[in-house]
Amino acid sequence: MRQRAELIQQIRAFELLPVDRWKPVDRTSIPGYGFHDEMSIAEIRERLELLKLEREKERELRRDQIVREKQTKEKMLTTTVRSIAKRRSDLTTQAAMR
Repeated sequence: MRQRAELIQQIRAFELLPVDRWKPVDRTSIPGYGFHDEMSIAEIRERLELLKLEREKERELRRDQIVREKQTKEKMLTTTVRSIAKRRSDLTTQAAMR
């Protein structure tokens, strides 16, 4: 009888222990749900990194283009201002000669 009670007590103590339900995750394996474009987590991260690099390149190119356009406009404005100033000085010298 004593052994039986002791055995029951051990079983109850064992039932109170937390169950380890952790599953190891392999980040390089494909889940296998049957989708057309299934990818592993590692492949998704790699593609995401490539997309980030590509976007950063596009931003840099756009910034360079904006800077070039700004410099072109600035040059055009300076030449326009110079031509206006020259024209005004020519007109003032002509008016002074008359």
